[in-house]
Parts: sequence; C-alpha cells; structure tokens
Amino acid sequence: MSIYHTPINAAKEIRLLRLLPRASAPETADEIEGQVPIYCELYPITVDASKNGYEALSYQWGSWDNALSIYVNGIQKAVTQNLHFALQSFREENSEVILWVDAICINQEDDDEKGMQVNMMTDIYANARYTRVFLGPPDTTSDETMVDISHVGRAVIDRGIYELLIRMAVLGDGDQLFVQLEHEAAQLVEDMLENPLIQIDQLTSLFKRISEILSREYWSRLWILQEIVVSQNVELYCGRLKIEYAVLHAAVLYTIYMKTFLSKRLKEQLMEMLDSGDISSSQFCELEAQFDAINSTVISLPANLVLGIRHQYHVTLQGGGNPKVDLIRLLAKIRVGISVTVDKDRIYALLGMAADREILGINPDYADTTSCTSVYSNAAKAMIQSGHTDVLAFSQWTKEDHTVPSWVPDWREEVKQPFGQYHWNSPYSASGTRTFVPNMEQDVSSSFLKVNGFIVDFIESLKPQCNDGAWLSMSQRREACAYIQDIYTLCQTSNNKFEESGEEIYADNYLRSRAPQCVPVADLCCIQFTRKATFDECRLGHEEVIEDFIQRTSHGLSAGLPITNTLRSYYNVMAQQVERKPFITCKGFVGLAPKHAEAGDIVVVFSGAKFPYVIRKCDDEKYVLIGEAFVHGVMYGEWIEGREMKEFVLK
Repeated sequence: MSIYHTPINAAKEIRLLRLLPRASAPETADEIEGQVPIYCELYPITVDASKNGYEALSYQWGSWDNALSIYVNGIQKAVTQNLHFALQSFREENSEVILWVDAICINQEDDDEKGMQVNMMTDIYANARYTRVFLGPPDTTSDETMVDISHVGRAVIDRGIYELLIRMAVLGDGDQLFVQLEHEAAQLVEDMLENPLIQIDQLTSLFKRISEILSREYWSRLWILQEIVVSQNVELYCGRLKIEYAVLHAAVLYTIYMKTFLSKRLKEQLMEMLDSGDISSSQFCELEAQFDAINSTVISLPANLVLGIRHQYHVTLQGGGNPKVDLIRLLAKIRVGISVTVDKDRIYALLGMAADREILGINPDYADTTSCTSVYSNAAKAMIQSGHTDVLAFSQWTKEDHTVPSWVPDWREEVKQPFGQYHWNSPYSASGTRTFVPNMEQDVSSSFLKVNGFIVDFIESLKPQCNDGAWLSMSQRREACAYIQDIYTLCQTSNNKFEESGEEIYADNYLRSRAPQCVPVADLCCIQFTRKATFDECRLGHEEVIEDFIQRTSHGLSAGLPITNTLRSYYNVMAQQVERKPFITCKGFVGLAPKHAEAGDIVVVFSGAKFPYVIRKCDDEKYVLIGEAFVHGVMYGEWIEGREMKEFVLK
C-alpha cells in the first residue's frame, strides 16, 4: 500500500513529515536493536501556509543496501540506513518535529510530481525555519572534532578574526587594505596561539580532523549546494552533535588561514637553521615534521566551495542585490568534485539559484524517454540563444558519450577553464562589436546548432603540445624553451609569408613583432589573478625564461636568474596552455589550438564570442566543434570589422 494515496497539487503544495516523539510509539511496537521504531505522519500543505513552519533536511541518501523501515501514516516504508539514522537522531522524546525530507515528501515514482517539486526546491529550503544538515553517523573521532570545531569557531568569531578573514577573502593579496587586515589578523592569531586550548602541536591534529569532517561523502552531493546556500539558517549535525553554519565557516576560514600562517612561520625558521648549518638537531627535525604535517592537510574543495557560495549569496541578499547568477556560471563553479545520482540533476539541481532560469525556460523532466544528452543539449542551446555564445568553450574534445553533440558541454566529465579563466572574466573580445543575435529558426529539440560567424582562415600546420601535454613546472626549463622555439619558428614562417605575398594580416607591424612573446602565454599575465598582459610583461617574461635556461645550462643550476613575478607568471600561464598546440594558418596567423586540431581545420569567430574557435567540416556540409583557440591579431576585435558573416550548422 502506498503512502501517497492522495495526490497533491504539485505546483502549489508540498508534503510535510511529522516525526512523532519516541514516547508516543504504540506499546505494541517491537524495539529493533534497542531502538523504538520510527513513526511519522505525512500531510499536504500549501507552500504559502508552510513558511517557517518546518525544518528541511539536507543529507546524503546513501546506499539502499540493508534498507530499514519506518512507519508513515501507519504504513511501513523502506528508507536508506543514512536517512533512518538521521530521523533517529532528530526524534525527540516527548515533542514532535516537523520536517521536509525529499525521499519521503516527494513521490519518487511520479516523474511529473517530482519535476514540479524540484522546480520548487529553492522555495522549500528558503522557506524552512532551519535546514538541518546531516553529515552522517558519528565515528571514533567525530564527536571530539565537532566539539573542537565549536570551540575554535566561536573563539574566532568572538575575537573578531572571522570578520577580518571574510573581508580578506574578497581582496587580492596586493591590495593595501588586505595588507592592513592581514596584519590585524596575524596579531589576533598570535594571541590565540597563547591560548592553551589552541596550541600549535594540537593544530595539526585539528586540521586533519576538520579535513575528515569536510571530506565526508555528504559534501560531494550537488543538491547540497542549493540546500545550504538558499536556507535562512543552517545547523550541521554529525550523529546527535550539532554546530551552527557560521561557527563551522569561521573554523574553516581559520584553518585555511592558519595553514598559510604557520607554514610561512615554520618555513622561515627552517631557512634560518639551514643558513646556519643547524640541520641535524632534533629541533630542526621537529619543525620539519610540523611543516610537512601542516601542508599535507587539504580542505575539501566541494565543502569550501559550498561554504563560500553561501556566504556570498547571503551578503548580496542582505545588501539588497540579486544573489543569483546565470546558470553557466554555476555550472562552471561546480564542474569538478561533485556527484549526483541522476546525471540530469547536474542541470536541474542548479536551476533554483540561476538568475536566468525564466529566460532559459528549462523545466526538470525525469521521464525515461528524455535522455541526459537531450537535457544537456537543450540547456546548452538555451544558454547560447540567450547570448552566452562562449558556452561552446566548455564543450571539450574528451566526450566518452558519443551521442552528445560536439558543441554541447558534457557536465558529467571534468570541464577545464578555457585559457585558465572564464569568458566573463576574460580580456578577450574576438567578435568585437558584432554582438550575438539569436537565431529565431533554431529548432530547440534538434541536436544541431545554427550559429553565425566569420571564417578567419584554415590551419596549415601544428607543433607539438608544450611538455607533451603534462603540467609545466618551473624546473622544466628545457621543455619551456622548446615550446617557445616552436612558436618562434611559426612566427618566422608567418613573416616569410608576409614578405612573399605583401599582404599584412595584422592590424600593424607592432602587432606582428609581439607575436613570439605573446603567443606562448596567450597574451595573458597571472600575478594574483589572470589578466591581459602588457607588452613589457610578455617581453620580460619571455626573455627571462630564455636567459634563465641559458645561464643554468652554461654555468650550473645555481646560476639561474632570480625568480621574479614576471618569470613566475610566464611559467604559470604557459602551464595553462599545455592542452593546446601552436599552429599557423595558411595566411600566417599564429596561435594556440585545441590538442585535437588538425591541418585543414577552420578557425572562426562566432558572433558575440570572446574566443575564436576551431571547427571541422564534415561531408554533409555541417561542422563539428573542436574547441576554443587563441589567435594572435584576432583576440580583441581588431580583425572582425568589415568581414562577411555566414551561418554554420554545428552537430
């Protein structure tokens, strides 16, 4: 017998779960392993009437292996062990608890109801009095960790460090205010280190245990982003112990700051001992062990991401702004490290926080007849039609599912930042003033995409990837110089083409002369953040890489140049290009193409796009997208004016 015998108006109503007190269980109820069975009542209520009248549960469903039972309206219902433990932890002895629990309050067998309720999920969590985050059952150290997090988090808040760290998080480390705030934070941290509860020897243990709490499987669920971010108030439970969101956030920010603070302090002490030759003492070994222990602890990226997004969301909301951002920005932020049970949810779980949700017109559809490929394709087409042409940059040539069109990002796979940055932060503007105009004849359900653009040229030849496609470090000077030499050779070929034809493809000769220095780093600089490089930054970085290699090759490893910001930046940005191959076009344009590009592929600029793209023509006169490219002399709209536009059909 189903507990959903009465359907609800799924667009206006929700169901709530009344978790009955332990003491109210029927006398006939048999205890299971010493626990009184869980009894609940499920009832419908309008969304408006429910506001602030319940608490929403955020948890990981967990495996259905060894499922347990609860009683809902007198009917036995199977639930996962994790949900059973959560309900058991939240049940009171003598008072009822009103909860919203997705696995029970939504009829998971009714795809129509599920789709409509998912559409309301943002409101469900935003309207809850509290959201209870259940991290899972306790383990051997979690109780101690929860207590320590509470102590540290409250101390950080009470001493004013939390507020300082929040302000520092939005500033660059070169900002004068950041320097001032860092000095204030350092003084407060020094005071905390005098506290016997927070000694340095205990901090490494605390860091490790906090990392374990933040690495629990709960944090890898995509749905929790919306559940935690939009909620008014959040409490986090591990077993029956709880802490408030702000306390956890304060402890995490403190942990991240202290890792840097202590690592810097210990490194200075170790360097002083190295300079004095005192490296055999027990003190040196102890400091070295502390340094290694502190730097071996990593805060989970998904957990840190969720906490940061929630903070920014509510700061913006309290300031009267719109805390939501476009769907593509949300998809980009959570492109790695987050899991879902249903792959369609990589889109659906973010819709509630998307500012462009109404414009996109995407509605959750869980019917078996609607494929994941269809969901991803329709979402990509909707975002592109709304003006986000550079959604194409997230479609990368690594798809395992060959039913996904070449122009559609497959969010199930790792999607990398184009050129180490997102298009909304990019200094590029390849299409210049040629803004995107939506194609009114676009078939929304088709796997094809019609897009207008301009042919730049055809790829003539390509060089190998830098460092064979592996991440480039500053110790790989020979590989860096080989990459630079390949690009220099292509630039010389371009110069020869110009001399032979007399046709100048660049806006001016100055732009041509910059190519050997600019192309290796895609005309970017990465000091504090990625931005357009000045000519001097490109020139100096290029010269320092080469001179450093020559000095070390001629006079030994210790003879290299000092590591300047310019040198470090040049290496960092070259490392971001290792997935690309240097290329030259038939007319002589030099640039960086996706590693799967081939001679004969076409370089194009689509209307409204910041990046040029490489496409490949097929026998049916349609095209497949290879990926975004850097083309020197095209990136800032200097080439586009007066060019003839044509329509491309991507498949």
